Amino acid sequence: MKLRENQKLPLKENINVIIVKNFIIFEARKKLRHFQVRESSIKMNYSVKIKKLDIQESYFIGLGQLKSREYKINIQRESRLGKAILIPFQLDPPKKILVRISGPDKFIEDYLSYGGKSEWIEIDSTEITNYLADNQDQFDYLDIITDMEE
Repeated sequence: MKLRENQKLPLKENINVIIVKNFIIFEARKKLRHFQVRESSIKMNYSVKIKKLDIQESYFIGLGQLKSREYKINIQRESRLGKAILIPFQLDPPKKILVRISGPDKFIEDYLSYGGKSEWIEIDSTEITNYLADNQDQFDYLDIITDMEE
């Protein structure tokens, strides 16, 4: 389905998507969040509802739900893999994966490489880890976007 400019599309949980020029606007809870995108097609493959995300010494451990299944979440600073994401489902290895963690008023996103399959959702990103530490308990979704046309 393609959206025309200024067309609203109901998404989920009182969220509308509106395309305006080169912006995608998510309208949620009477607040707007803007995400600027290139002239490319973006498909959101996985949207994980964050049920719990607790800070430990220098990392986060949590629990997320994708459809009816629960997954453990680990978010930490970059490791030997660099900026990477490991997930509990197989992907055709894309060049880059956009990972976005969002809440009603805040979001953080980073491009990560695919590190392979794991039992948990594991995110190695210093930017995401630091932002979560500064804005604890303000996030409710983890989006993993893999289909991006150059």
